[in-house]
Order: sequence, then structure tokens, then C-alpha cells
Amino acid sequence: DWLGAQAPEHAEVWRDLGVRTGAVTVTGSVKFDGAGQRLPEERTEFSELLMAFGARRSIVLLASSHAGEEAWVARALGEHSDLLLVVVPRHAERRNEVRADLRAQGREGILKTEFAVPTNPAKAVLIADTTGELRDWNAHADVVVIGKSILGRGGQNPTEAIAAGKPVVAGPHMGNFEPLVSQLRDTGGVVTVSTPEELAREVSDLIRDGKRRRKLTEAAKEVLTQHEGACRRTVDALRELCGQ
Repeated sequence: DWLGAQAPEHAEVWRDLGVRTGAVTVTGSVKFDGAGQRLPEERTEFSELLMAFGARRSIVLLASSHAGEEAWVARALGEHSDLLLVVVPRHAERRNEVRADLRAQGREGILKTEFAVPTNPAKAVLIADTTGELRDWNAHADVVVIGKSILGRGGQNPTEAIAAGKPVVAGPHMGNFEPLVSQLRDTGGVVTVSTPEELAREVSDLIRDGKRRRKLTEAAKEVLTQHEGACRRTVDALRELCGQ
């Protein structure tokens, strides 16, 4: 009787499968609808942790990382002592594995849950091994790198970083977020990298070039606007269907 599609491309697929045209509505994605949600915001406790790694360092956030990606990104940024890498693993229980992988790269992994001032801040990485805090870590970042997109497959949700107004860098494997990621790429709302050299170059350029950062974040936010109100449109359609 009714079908809600998150994008015109999806609506066309359902019509091709035989759903009558009048029953298909493009609502936008409820997953990407930011209406009514609080924006990411900086926390004092996070700022205090970051200060232990040195003042005036740019923060690169690796968000929802998967196995091997922490070492990959740490290796890519190894020559940039002005950058502080903060890792938020997708699964906090990997904390010891992450720390061991970073140690193999000559890095000191500092767990948030067992915090101690790093002995060599320039070589240290903060591992935010907690759950439910990623939204606000985005607010502290200068650049956000999306996990599960480099060595994993499918990617993780980039919308919290976009909502925080942060430039997003992703690997080539973001297929779980189509057609959103293609729209972001087409409009210049995301930077895609495939090698450690590309990541280091793009991150450094984004941090230096404020104009490019603004252009990228504005383009990304514009893509998300098509999903604003998706929850309301979906609920309204269900109410109408139920005769309410």
C-alpha cells in the first residue's frame, strides 16, 4: 500500500520491481535525518585529555576503526608530529589489539579508560576505548577519517562528522552508504584516498587550507539536507495509511 524510499534511485528500483508508482514516496533516510538531534559538542573532559598530548596540535580522528586500520593510519601520518591521532575503535573490546598494533608502528597507544600522560606525546596516539562518545569526539577533530572504508568493506556512517562541520576523508570502500557516498563524492563533500601517501597529503592539505575545508563541509551538509524531515514524513505517511 505504501513504500518509503530514501532516495529517487531507490524509488525507481522498487517501481521496476512492480510496486505501483503511486505507492512509492521518497522520504529521505531516517538514519541520516538530523532533525531533532543535538549537534556534536566539545566536552571539557575530552579537551583536558587532549592537552596532555601537547597544545596547538591538529587532531585527526579515526572514527569507528576496524582491524588493521589504526596501524595503517598511524603509519601514514608517522612523519607529521604536528598531528595528533585519536582513534575510536568500532569495537571497544579490541583495545589491547589496537594498542599492540600501534606499538608495532613505534607508537604509544594511550587508552582513555586507563589514561596516563604519554612519555613521548609526539609519538603517542589516544585510543578512545569507550562506547557512545563518538558523536562528541567529532566536535574536537580537525579532520575525520571514516573507519571500515580503508581495509574493511562497507564503511561507517559519516553523518555525525558532517553535522559537526568537519571535513571527511574516507577510503574507497563505502558501499554500505550508497547513494549517499556517491552524492558526497559528486559534489565534493568527501575526500577519497586509497594509499597512505594520499591520506597524509590530503589531511595535511585540509588542515592548511581553511577555504578548502569550508567548501568541503558546506557541500557535505547540502547533501544531508535532502534527508531532513525524513522521520516526520515517514510517520505522517504511516498515520495517513492507518487513517489517523
